[in-house]
Amino acid sequence: MLIPLLALAAFASTAAPDRVLVRLLANSCHPTLNGRSVTLRQLEVAAHGWRRTRPAVRFQPDRQSSFGCVDTVLAIFKRQRVARLDVIGAKAAPDARR
Repeated sequence: MLIPLLALAAFASTAAPDRVLVRLLANSCHPTLNGRSVTLRQLEVAAHGWRRTRPAVRFQPDRQSSFGCVDTVLAIFKRQRVARLDVIGAKAAPDARR
């Protein structure tokens, strides 16, 4: 099986932003990269390109995301040596009591 190299190259060769937002939606293991849905493989290719540019990567998993999916994305960041990573937690409901 061949992965379309042009599709993967598009993520690796885009202009380097200062900040990147990776979101993981509820009940899905398909992250979004700056609002664009990507596969885990495309995320890994993009993260490989961040080694040179070192953007601030903000990772925001939904509170309903499975631990396995969150762990997979964090493993990609670790494997690709993402240097600047912020993990953003879900906001509490307005009526939640502490």
